[in-house]
Amino acid sequence: MADALVLAAAGGQDLWVATRDTYLSSKGGVFAQVRAITHGDWGAYVAQSALGAWKETLGLLATYASVGELRALSGQLGARLEASDAAAATLCHMCAADVAKVVGHWRASYVAAEAAATGDVAAPLLDLMERCVVFQEVVETKDGYLLVAAELVALAQLLYAQGCLDAAIGYLVQLPADEPAGLLLREIYSGYGGTGADAQPYAAPQPQPQPQPQP
Repeated sequence: MADALVLAAAGGQDLWVATRDTYLSSKGGVFAQVRAITHGDWGAYVAQSALGAWKETLGLLATYASVGELRALSGQLGARLEASDAAAATLCHMCAADVAKVVGHWRASYVAAEAAATGDVAAPLLDLMERCVVFQEVVETKDGYLLVAAELVALAQLLYAQGCLDAAIGYLVQLPADEPAGLLLREIYSGYGGTGADAQPYAAPQPQPQPQPQP
């Protein structure tokens, strides 16, 4: 094959490129990576890459894919990993800035942890909300709060019960002012002097990771 490449080089650029592409297409492994880098055909590479080598694939995408391609390609890789490796799929969806997918995975993990918990249920709840807050700050969106509305209200109730009113309100104002978030918000707000229908959302700080509430 080396001889063919040398001879092709003497035949002009078009012949050399065609010979090179034929050679790369006949090989797997690292040659598939070289082919993807050479042609920028990352969609085909992600579709055919070994799932066991997802870290290498994601690393190549982060290094060589354009900014515009990275999100879509990371999401494509994450979709392939869904059935076999939820943690890996979550990381890929994080690179894709897919809030719905990421928060959905985290919530599923929380629900499983809550079902298996025999003692402290506050720790996994706090962990879930801290992840959601930080990730949404990074991707600059608030869309994920509705996906964990029940868990957000549960954490606000724990914080409220321990007197952490600002922190509780900071979470609740991320949701629409209806039940049950609205009811709890009005109950908390009444402690600031508002009552009944005139209670308005208190201008609390944005949610931040809080000290772990006690069960």
